[in-house]
Amino acid sequence: MPSRSEMARKRGIEEAKTLKDQPAYDEKLTKKAAKKAAKKQADEMKVFFEEQEQLENRAREAFMKFDLDESMTVDIVEFRSMLEEMGVLDDVEDDDRQKLVDETFAHFDSDNNKTLDFNEFSRAYNRFVSYRDQLEASKGKSDDLEKRVAAMGPMLDTSVFAARKRSSESAAYFDSNELIEKAFKTDWKRVESSPSFAEFCENAKLGAVKKKKLELNKEGKELKKAMNENYAVLNRLFSFFSAYAADGAMHGMDESEFIEFASAAGFYQGAFDPANPVFGAMDLKGVFAQVNAEVEAPEGAKVSKKKAAENAANEDDVMLRFEFIHCIIRMASLFPRGEGVHTLSAQAADFLKYLMRNVDAKIPPQLIDRNIFRRDRLYNAGVLDTLLKYQKQIRILYSLCVGPDFNPITLAEFNWFMHRLDIFDDRKTRRLTPREIHLMFTWSQTQVSDEIKARDDADSLAFDEFLEVICRLADVKDLPTADDLREHDFRHTVDALDSAVERLNDGEEPLIARRKSSDFWGMDVKHERTLSERIDAFLDYAFAMINPDCGSILLGTFDQRAFVSAAEAEYLTLYGKELPA
Repeated sequence: MPSRSEMARKRGIEEAKTLKDQPAYDEKLTKKAAKKAAKKQADEMKVFFEEQEQLENRAREAFMKFDLDESMTVDIVEFRSMLEEMGVLDDVEDDDRQKLVDETFAHFDSDNNKTLDFNEFSRAYNRFVSYRDQLEASKGKSDDLEKRVAAMGPMLDTSVFAARKRSSESAAYFDSNELIEKAFKTDWKRVESSPSFAEFCENAKLGAVKKKKLELNKEGKELKKAMNENYAVLNRLFSFFSAYAADGAMHGMDESEFIEFASAAGFYQGAFDPANPVFGAMDLKGVFAQVNAEVEAPEGAKVSKKKAAENAANEDDVMLRFEFIHCIIRMASLFPRGEGVHTLSAQAADFLKYLMRNVDAKIPPQLIDRNIFRRDRLYNAGVLDTLLKYQKQIRILYSLCVGPDFNPITLAEFNWFMHRLDIFDDRKTRRLTPREIHLMFTWSQTQVSDEIKARDDADSLAFDEFLEVICRLADVKDLPTADDLREHDFRHTVDALDSAVERLNDGEEPLIARRKSSDFWGMDVKHERTLSERIDAFLDYAFAMINPDCGSILLGTFDQRAFVSAAEAEYLTLYGKELPA
């Protein structure tokens, strides 16, 4: 009987052929946009590898300097000299210095042979250069969070995520407050230009249309202020629920996702009751239709290219972000007014408090705010070190997805890749479903201010975003540890999951119990392992799915040549070309 990885490979190749043959395969990207995206991606990758080469050269110079006996290895005495010169031991008590040296040396001595070869040394050296720069960056900062974020900068500037600072609209490693404010202004401008919103404002006495332009009065401006104050959270909720349906559109919220949002927010309980602050399905559908309806230009009327492009991007059955803001305002106007509430802006404030309270009780904050994962789990030395160590193998995985054109990865390609690795799980096994995969795809992207202008970016992943989605998958994919593999004599994580599926099918419990720390929807998940450890396990699984005979990262038996050879053969089968170097 063929192995699970072999069956996944055959299925993946057939699915890939079907995917590439579909006329709509690249419908999200026009030819011009695709060419531009591919060039941008290639340029970013070129800069990325140039930067990594510079880091390697810097480490090699240090390696030659501290390899005093010219043995082409660094022993613990030479390693201590490096730490002393870099100032790592300056603040350590004399009695504790050798203990720190011993522990640190052992951490980087991955083969336990009491010496560091160049690869082991370079990891250590670059880690301590980043550590030194972090300390320098954090000086003078008063707020703890501000200090943490500021300290990350130098470390990230020389990491596998360095391209993010150059290519993201926020020009930073996080979605900045300034970018969110810019997004609000862009969205609000579109809201105000909507004829249905102008009519709503006139009826609600929030403003009037003068010379074809809506002018808000004092009350209208107060409403705008209330929406601006809550926009950051509304923006995140829109992103979250837009990705909620596994087969939904990436760039907007369809009706079923809107109903899901309303249910989570406490506004939909199946039937409409005017006495309660909830809405029935028909009321929600009515609001959705009102907001999403486009006013067609009269026949023969001239339409600007910009407006035509916006109309083409704004589908009638999908609500865009600015329409979601409009929708929230209409829902707020239907919300029962509390005692002493006489204005729509105050009514909207009560509505938003009610909304946030319900959402906070049902959805973990890390699932709404993509910056939380980046700050608390992703951006740290251990993760960056692991990604750097396996960057070439990860790039091979990326190449298998995108092929020779090297466009950013579309959702269709990413879903194919997930099927190729057999990532999707049955609920009774490891509980990672298409919905969760879709959400992680969305969260790994960086924020854009103009959802229509940057629509192509919203439907695809650049390489730095691919790295992030790998890490997000690793954090929730329930995989065994090295000790688990040794205890049950498994070759790698694929063997362990194969065993779990077989035992469940036979009505037995898996040999390795599921860990609560892998609970995707957990409100208070306590992580038992570092993210770098989980990435090791995920890559162990991914590489073994490409070639089950390439050994195991976790067990120290990984054979890079066997992995690359299998990937090259598969790439040739998929694309008829050799895998790029």
